[in-house]
Amino acid sequence: MIGDVVATLYITFFLRYIDNSAKALIWIGFAINIVAFIFSLWIVESPSWLASVGRKEEAIKNLKYIAKVNGTKDFQLDEIRDTTFETVDPEKEKEQVT
Repeated sequence: MIGDVVATLYITFFLRYIDNSAKALIWIGFAINIVAFIFSLWIVESPSWLASVGRKEEAIKNLKYIAKVNGTKDFQLDEIRDTTFETVDPEKEKEQVT
């Protein structure tokens, strides 16, 4: 997202100070970037990634937050606390198949 914002700002400044023919496009792009920035404040880290690196409590917290945002009322994750999470190495998995 940061790269997209930087590219949009570069294009905006180019059009504003070098080519002055796209003022409406500049303001539309600026407004969309402001909205995207505001919504990005509520994005949480991926629960699957958090669980794979051993941060289970934070993963459970993020899953509950995602369920709440999606409107799920009866969301229980108590059985996940005792589960062992392991990441799969794609190279080892490929060797086992062949």
